[in-house]
Amino acid sequence: MSFFDKLKSGVTEAGNKAKNAVEINRLKMQNSSKQKEIEHSYQQIGKR
Repeated sequence: MSFFDKLKSGVTEAGNKAKNAVEINRLKMQNSSKQKEIEHSYQQIGKR
């Protein structure tokens, strides 16, 4: 395997890891948002 093949492989792997990290963070933010909606709904139920 030549130097450039190894470099290309490393860049591809780093890109995939970055893509996974972005997706994980997006899902965490979405989860947090849904949790806040649930808490708000519970508060509204409690007020009634």
